[in-house]
Amino acid sequence: KEARNVPSVDPLLPIKYREPRRNGMRWQAPWGKHNPPTTHRGRNVAKAWGKGITQTDFFPVVLIKDPYSWMGSQCRHKYTAFWGHDENHCPNLIRWRVRDKDETAFVRVKYALEWAQYESLLDMWNKWYEEWDEQTFPH
Repeated sequence: KEARNVPSVDPLLPIKYREPRRNGMRWQAPWGKHNPPTTHRGRNVAKAWGKGITQTDFFPVVLIKDPYSWMGSQCRHKYTAFWGHDENHCPNLIRWRVRDKDETAFVRVKYALEWAQYESLLDMWNKWYEEWDEQTFPH
């Protein structure tokens, strides 16, 4: 196999994350796939494909998933979002253990450099894409 000139990546990552795709596309931004650009672009270096990349030269492509499907993904996969839910109560926009009133189920998220809190899962979706919409760099 021909040796490739690729930036250094963490050797503990699975091989699919260490090898570039055939089309040259990277599977995440150099500041991390699930990190907000405002607080992480230029401040965080992703473990895979972050080293050696000039972050201001990187053109991120952002796909918007509808909130209903996105919340279903949050229920199926353990990302770094934490809120009161279980298999029978998901996406759970209101707190399911509070019986005398309706309260939104707040969400805490662990990003690479900080924690963030949102009023609900829908609030998290809104703020995530709103932040991308407000960016002034090309995307």
